Amino acid sequence: MTAVQVSSLTEAFDQVVARRSLIVQSLRPCDAAALLKMVELQAGFQEEEGEEVCVIKNKEAVMKVEESVNILSLLMSTVLPKLREYPTDRPLLEALCRYKEDMKKSAADAGGSYCTDINVFASRVTEYIDKALELPDPAALVRLIDDLEGQGRRILDTTYTINHN
Repeated sequence: MTAVQVSSLTEAFDQVVARRSLIVQSLRPCDAAALLKMVELQAGFQEEEGEEVCVIKNKEAVMKVEESVNILSLLMSTVLPKLREYPTDRPLLEALCRYKEDMKKSAADAGGSYCTDINVFASRVTEYIDKALELPDPAALVRLIDDLEGQGRRILDTTYTINHN
């Protein structure tokens, strides 16, 4: 089965319905889980019909985007809101640091411009941690949290390249 290069969830859908395998060149991080599920469901239908199954040739990269998005979502829905209440809490800062490192590792495995932007986000997280551990200015820390939340939302909805070799 020939693989077709795609750069969006809509393009991927068109190709999967046409029963073609995919090479994902770029995607919005928020679409990674849906893309993986769509191909999984289509493969199930094709197996039932005795057809050759379509696949994502660079599935590992897409899975790493999904993994890092899950961590980013955890940061945005849980850790950053808690930091608004307790901006210098050591256990929260330690969790933030661990999650940041795991997110960077997953993004590095995904590669492309996605990895680059996650590294910028991770640098901002490090900046927050450093400022929270110094003589903290609560208003400045809240502004940094606002910036991190805005950057996180932007990352989820921006189209990035990923490894597709």
